[in-house]
Amino acid sequence: MTGIFKANNPLNAFLLFVYGLLLKIGWYLQFNPKADLKHPVFSKGPVYFFNNVLDNHSFFVFLLAYLLIYIQAITINSFIISRRMMTKPNYLPAMSYLLITSLFNEWNVISAPLIAGTLLLWSFSLMARTYNNKSGKGIIFNAGLLVGISSFVYLPAATFILLIIFSLLITRPPKVAEWLVAFLGFIIAWYFLFAWLFLSNRLYSFSLPGIRVAYPAILNNTWIYIRLIALIVLGLAGGIFIQSSAARQVVQVRKLWTLVFLYFLFGVFTTFINPGYHLEYWIIALLPLAAFIAAAFYNSGKWIALIIHWVIAGTVIYFEYFM
Repeated sequence: MTGIFKANNPLNAFLLFVYGLLLKIGWYLQFNPKADLKHPVFSKGPVYFFNNVLDNHSFFVFLLAYLLIYIQAITINSFIISRRMMTKPNYLPAMSYLLITSLFNEWNVISAPLIAGTLLLWSFSLMARTYNNKSGKGIIFNAGLLVGISSFVYLPAATFILLIIFSLLITRPPKVAEWLVAFLGFIIAWYFLFAWLFLSNRLYSFSLPGIRVAYPAILNNTWIYIRLIALIVLGLAGGIFIQSSAARQVVQVRKLWTLVFLYFLFGVFTTFINPGYHLEYWIIALLPLAAFIAAAFYNSGKWIALIIHWVIAGTVIYFEYFM
């Protein structure tokens, strides 16, 4: 399977869709998934719709979640390949994301972090375009705006405004004016939200969850820890491969991999804000992690990559159908 997606074949986009669907359909068959939005920030209406109205349409909920995951997979793949962060074009980043998100049922349902993660990935992709772009203020503003909108859905996503600042420090000469543009985009999103709520007489629907920072909790289950540790080990292996080839990479590629690593750190950090026993909070960190895991698959020997892939896929099938 890794050999198929290691090739740059346009048909692979369709094969990926089928591949991911086959990996995840077991979660639908076993759990009859429902929308799970725990962080209503601006209106109870959309939350009521997802949490109650769609409860009677579980397949639609599953399909909608899968489409978001698939879009994220294709987007991160396009980001990695279009910027030549790997030696040859391939579909391994998308495959890796579809594979690792299949490990837990919580990563295959409509949730606030999943929706916000789509917008954050879009914002991150925009920031990567500011490298050597002399007139990037419009892009920076849009990136900040997307972070602001994502924070409506999932408040901890607001921390990604700092990722934009770090991105600017890494890819461009320091300019306070550009940092202010990013914050302006973020604030404008909230300004228009409050303006709309006021004009439509819906300020009463506004609710802001409390904010606290604490250690994220994980259910005390050996199998959960085994799967999470496996992801970390694969990510570290990919990071080692990337670091070993850093001397042969152009400066832009090295900086982009640094940004991906920062993206991962911020994704992990969001799990410390209003934490709980909910694995879906971790899905924001899986996108950049999938990029590192793809590097591990790409640089490993053919048989090693194949064995690792089928061990993970076998684990997914085991938990979907036999646990």
